[in-house]
Amino acid sequence: MNLALTGRLALVCGSSAGLGRACAEALLKAGAKVVLNGRDAERLRVAAGEISQALKLEVPFVVADVTTAEGRLAVKRTCAEPDILVTNSAGPATGNYNDWSAQDWHDAIDASMVTPIMIIKGYLGPMRLCKWGRIVNITSSAVKAPLPLLGLSNGARSGLNGLCRGPGA
Repeated sequence: MNLALTGRLALVCGSSAGLGRACAEALLKAGAKVVLNGRDAERLRVAAGEISQALKLEVPFVVADVTTAEGRLAVKRTCAEPDILVTNSAGPATGNYNDWSAQDWHDAIDASMVTPIMIIKGYLGPMRLCKWGRIVNITSSAVKAPLPLLGLSNGARSGLNGLCRGPGA
C-alpha cells in the first residue's frame, strides 16, 4: 500500500523499543525519513544501528528526555519541522488507587499528558503553515475502556486523548 510518505520527515518519540520503535520502522518502510528519540543513549544507539543495518540506510537519532523543556528543545534543534509527529512514552506505574500520592498523579499527568501536549504545541504551527501534518499519540486501549490497576495511565492518557479530540485542538 502506498501511503504517500516518501520524503516526509517523521519524529518518533520513545522509539528505542516497543511500539515507538515499531512505528519508526513502519514509517521508514513506507518511505518516510525518521528521527528516533529516547532517553537511554545506549539503547537508542543500538536501535538506530539495528534499524539502519536492516533497512540499509542511516537513521538519525537524538538522545533527549522530552519530559523536560531542555529535552524538547534538543529534539527541536535536531528535528525542527517534521511532517509527522509520534508522541510515545512508557506508561506510569501500575497499582492501587489508594496507594497513589498527589505526587504520583502529578508525575503521571506530566509524563503522559502534559509532555505530549508541549511537544505538539512546538510542532503544530509549522504543520498548519504548510497545510500538511500528522500527529499520532500512542497512548493505551485504556482510553476507551479503563483497565484495573492502570488508574494513573487511565486518567493521564484519557486526558490527552480528550484534549486532542476536543474543539480547538
